[in-house]
Amino acid sequence: MAFFFYKLAGSLAAPPGLIVVILLLLAHQAFRRPRKTLLGTELFLVALCLYLLSAPASSRRLVGPLESVTPSLPEGDLKAAVVVLAAGIRESDDGRRELKPHSLQRLVGGWELARERDWPLIVAEAMAEQLARWGFEGKILLENRSRTTWENLAQTAPLLKAEGITDIVIVTHAYHMKRALLCAKKALPESTLHPWPVGHLADRVRPSAPDWLPDAGALFQSMIALRERLGLFVYRFYL
Repeated sequence: MAFFFYKLAGSLAAPPGLIVVILLLLAHQAFRRPRKTLLGTELFLVALCLYLLSAPASSRRLVGPLESVTPSLPEGDLKAAVVVLAAGIRESDDGRRELKPHSLQRLVGGWELARERDWPLIVAEAMAEQLARWGFEGKILLENRSRTTWENLAQTAPLLKAEGITDIVIVTHAYHMKRALLCAKKALPESTLHPWPVGHLADRVRPSAPDWLPDAGALFQSMIALRERLGLFVYRFYL
């Protein structure tokens, strides 16, 4: 019980929990005389939405279905290419390019797989530089002009054709895999696709009491899930 109250105090002392409390106090004030019922209702609904988006227990319900993609690999000794989808690069003050955490996590998953199977990797240039620092000696094909998931996969097609490879293993975050596969089916219709999701966000355990407290990390995951769902909706109609 002491641990729960410790977590409760920490949750309400900083955003988003603090913002939820402030919104509820403002809603309470609006319902007092002279009553501003509409304003109070709006403030309460905003507080409720923010709370639900930032509670880990409810955030998992948004993220979990997106991550329900089963990993697969080509059977037997069939050769494949490992395509690692980038997720952002940061440039330091000295001009050095550094992979953002999501890009780095995806690259680790692709690097381990390519090293184990001796398959070529298709990556962005900054990822290739990181692989060189890790001492990777396998084959690397550069795809360095894309800005979106669609462009990333569409510009992979000529690289695969030049290598005579029809099976590709797509490495990206589990929450992003459904959208990546949707793009890949359109951009690479002649290829056999194999999802290899990494970096799962949703826990598969039963929620405990602290999982119902507002948390900045859970809010971030909810925003990711909403963005992915919007992307899936748009891609289904416009690709």
